[in-house]
Amino acid sequence: MAGREPRRTHSLTASGAWLEPEEGDALRVLARQLAAETDTSALLQILCESGAAQCGATGAAVLRAVAREAEVVAASGELTSVRTHRFALPAALAREVLRTRDVVAVESFSGSEKPLQRVAPALRIGPMLLGPLIAHDTVLGVIAVTRDVGDRPFAARDIHRIRAISDY
Repeated sequence: MAGREPRRTHSLTASGAWLEPEEGDALRVLARQLAAETDTSALLQILCESGAAQCGATGAAVLRAVAREAEVVAASGELTSVRTHRFALPAALAREVLRTRDVVAVESFSGSEKPLQRVAPALRIGPMLLGPLIAHDTVLGVIAVTRDVGDRPFAARDIHRIRAISDY
């Protein structure tokens, strides 16, 4: 029929999660941004900003494992202050993400006595969601998105979004 817009369908991510049409659009924009960028630091920053935007977060970071430590290699929002910080990996949530290759959610990070909190005690973080960054079946690091203390926890929809971003 003339004048009708084509019906938009849901997108299926690599992890098998269905996304709403606007979420699929956001992932296509992310894919174009990543394809156009060759600088690793800039790529990681794009992932931070996209993760925060897609999950309604106030901060985001990308962590990489370095021996028995995790290092914050990119950050945005409230996590910008911890960029370049290193902390013990064995007791960190990032280790659990790397071990399981799955998303980990925490309702309140501040006061958790986790290694990042110990190296940056002034950091006030409420809910946190972490997912493995995977390319060609290799875990490259961890993406984390955060909300302020007292904000609502991340929902199942946010978990699907971070999985889609981290697996894209």
